[in-house]
Amino acid sequence: MNIWRIETHCHTNISPCATLKPQKLINLAKKLGIKALVITDHDNIEAALHIRKIAPFFVIIGQEISTKDGEVLGYFLSERVPPGLSVEQTIELIREQKGLVGIPHPFDPFRKNRLHVEKLEEILTMVDCLEVWNARNIFVSSNEKAERMAEKHGILKIAGSDAHTSFEVGRSGMFTTPFSNANEFLESLRTGSLIKQKSPMWVHGITKIKKTLI
Repeated sequence: MNIWRIETHCHTNISPCATLKPQKLINLAKKLGIKALVITDHDNIEAALHIRKIAPFFVIIGQEISTKDGEVLGYFLSERVPPGLSVEQTIELIREQKGLVGIPHPFDPFRKNRLHVEKLEEILTMVDCLEVWNARNIFVSSNEKAERMAEKHGILKIAGSDAHTSFEVGRSGMFTTPFSNANEFLESLRTGSLIKQKSPMWVHGITKIKKTLI
């Protein structure tokens, strides 16, 4: 059976906290044998649109969207989703594009912009997948809580590196069957397996330095 290795959550240097230039990201993905790349810059899809035009593999236009309630991941987007709306309004705009909705790092206490559990529980029926492993989470227990929630509510699981630097690309992600659209992507997650590898603490220092240089 043909199996794809996919990176479900990564950032380019268009995000204020990341250093990865688009061509560098493409080169790393090729080297690692990644067959599908989900680019999820903060409140921006410009780099993702550019990379999709030149990458030799499947690229999903994603966005890590800042809502009034916390961050939400949009997948298979065609247009940028404006930040600052309620999570419900944000999800509605994703759906209008026939996109998918994911929730990143819901239990990481160090993410001030995370979607808090109380709000997440209110909108669980509107969510397609839950990030149950984020390589940047400092505590493994944060990932374990997310996985328990996904299992309890029957939500599709996803793992991602949340790469902000070249060192992090592909550290975590998924092995899935091939897909060509949003529906096939969801089906591939049902039988997919998670790649779980933590990133070292020092990568957080790089993102802090990048932010101070802007």
